[in-house]
Amino acid sequence: RRAEATGKRAEVEALRVELDTIHGSEDSSLAAESFAARLSEHMEIPESVKMAILSAIGQAPASRDSTGAMVVQQVQEVLTGRAAELSVVISGSDPEARSVEIKEKEHSVLAQEQIKAARLYTEAADAAVARQSEVETSEQMLVELQQAAKEADEALEEAFANRDLFAQGPLEAMASLRDSCAPLAQSLPCDVPLVA
Repeated sequence: RRAEATGKRAEVEALRVELDTIHGSEDSSLAAESFAARLSEHMEIPESVKMAILSAIGQAPASRDSTGAMVVQQVQEVLTGRAAELSVVISGSDPEARSVEIKEKEHSVLAQEQIKAARLYTEAADAAVARQSEVETSEQMLVELQQAAKEADEALEEAFANRDLFAQGPLEAMASLRDSCAPLAQSLPCDVPLVA
């Protein structure tokens, strides 16, 4: 425990020194990302705070606005506090060192459970999205099939109408022709053929 605390305190001290020198790095944005990643090993950093830290430490101290200066000061204070906590653990004078160790283990277990829950949620959300996509595809197919059925019904009705028209048309034409030719047929002698 003490050896681990000694190593962590050395890391924290390195971060404290590096905090005001990152802006002078050859690639300050890459150095700032590395700094934030190492800082997150010692404290939880919400994404919005991380963005503020990256913005502030990438600038020279003289170039920082009041918000950037405040962010750097707060990070410095957090690092100082963390170094003090680790020093207490190293010296062995902390009567609550065991309690802290237990709480760290509990925190680690809870963090793992949270990660597992987040993974399960992500899998469930992905499955829901996939099912929603399947539902939308099925609904689109249903609309297309209903349209095709409607067109088939219309074609069938038209075919029945054409059949009825075709069936009635020649009969009516023959009846009309017969009716119009009947007076002519009565006036002709019987021995004259109708067709020459």
